[in-house]
Amino acid sequence: MKKLVAALAVITSIALSGCSGNGMSNVKQLNTNEFKQAKTQIVMIDDDKQRTSVKNVLSDWMLENDYDVADYNVRVKQKLKDGQVLFKYNANWWWDMASYMRYANLELVDKNGSVLASVDFDSVEYGGMDKFGNAERRLIILMEVLMNEMDIKAAEKCLELGCGD
Repeated sequence: MKKLVAALAVITSIALSGCSGNGMSNVKQLNTNEFKQAKTQIVMIDDDKQRTSVKNVLSDWMLENDYDVADYNVRVKQKLKDGQVLFKYNANWWWDMASYMRYANLELVDKNGSVLASVDFDSVEYGGMDKFGNAERRLIILMEVLMNEMDIKAAEKCLELGCGD
């Protein structure tokens, strides 16, 4: 009987805490100083499959942080001019008791296709109820990681447990 109680205690503890992990992968942070000194302009990919709210959160963050964002979008990187980079993004929502942002992928590439910065995010890696975090706040944190404005370990903590939410 004691073994059963102990086993139930362990299982309950694991279930309540979630199976937390590392939700970010493929992290390559931008060399921000070099990027800003070069006065590089960011052109966002024109992806009508993505929610407008995602694009707005990402572009607003760039503008608020003094990045030069083109007032137009492109569909392919070959349309980039000298001094421009392409910002590609993807966010997918799932449903499990409520809608939540499951995946997000952010990437900056130059006109030759070389990756300047990237970050992938999977909320399910946090397990339990932590996957239901605030999507807008998580996108901002991912932008801060991508653009080398936030430490990766601090970002992981915020993505999993929340930071000022």
